[in-house]
Amino acid sequence: MLDLGKMLKELRVSKNLSQEEMANLVGVGKATIANYEANRRDLNFDKLQEILKALNISVKDFFSDEKEEKTSTVATRIPIFSNASAGYGKYAQEEPLDWLELPNSMAKNADFGAFVEGDSMEPKIYEDDLLLIRKTETLEDGEIGIFYLNENIYCKKYKYNSVTRITTLKSLNEKYDPIRIENEDDFHIIGRVVGVIDYTI
Repeated sequence: MLDLGKMLKELRVSKNLSQEEMANLVGVGKATIANYEANRRDLNFDKLQEILKALNISVKDFFSDEKEEKTSTVATRIPIFSNASAGYGKYAQEEPLDWLELPNSMAKNADFGAFVEGDSMEPKIYEDDLLLIRKTETLEDGEIGIFYLNENIYCKKYKYNSVTRITTLKSLNEKYDPIRIENEDDFHIIGRVVGVIDYTI
């Protein structure tokens, strides 16, 4: 079984940090770090990223060591594909660039990942973030997804007007105009964004 507490403790010791020193870096109490390491408190992915960022360790490096836990059935290995544009579009590539193994609780049922290129989804999603994506052909209005449009891949918010039956892809960054989907467009939904990882810490 993947023991995050043990892995976190090994990382702390390798950095020659006490629990109190790590707690100060992360902005939590010493008891919180002790509870994480002893698996008495659930270490969610957002908090793990916070800790790794404070220690200047990437998520990839944290999980890349060849340990017995890494082969556990509670881990998920997902392919990482070409960039998804949070801007003006990125030409689609089909071969995986890399593979990433994460605990099931952190992979959030993702089928694959893609890096973000551009700033149109800021302040929620930043350039070079790694998106965790669940394959689906349908989205609810307002959900963030990955879309294929005329040979380009986009990361946008899905907007559908049930009265006018108009679909638009909306950016969170107001400097970008919405993209309206026309009848002649080659368009389909690839998947829903279920998680975002700061992969380049």
